[in-house]
Amino acid sequence: MMSKDFMFRMLQAWDDGFVHGDINRRNIFCDANGLGLYDFEPYLEIIQNGCFRLQATKPYVCPSDLKNKKISKSTDAIGLACFLNWFCFDREVSPIKFCQKILLPKKEVLIKEIFSKFL
Repeated sequence: MMSKDFMFRMLQAWDDGFVHGDINRRNIFCDANGLGLYDFEPYLEIIQNGCFRLQATKPYVCPSDLKNKKISKSTDAIGLACFLNWFCFDREVSPIKFCQKILLPKKEVLIKEIFSKFL
């Protein structure tokens, strides 16, 4: 139930134009009230030491976001799908390994499949 509520709140936030940019297991907490996010970056794209940099955790950055040099809800969706797979379905496979080996090669299909379990 708590994962379903969290999923609903994330979909609402994305519909409102919100992008966290760094959804991963370290930035999601679980308490008596359910799941929540923290570690909000004030800027998702920065110039650091004269170089452009996206503020997100690899490998969860969507390849099209890397290409466009702009973090979008697609990156959030990848991170959230990897977290939900680990948190709800498969604790044996780390979110990073799931992302690299399973999710990214067919991300649209698998993200939709994982999210549909909570809608």
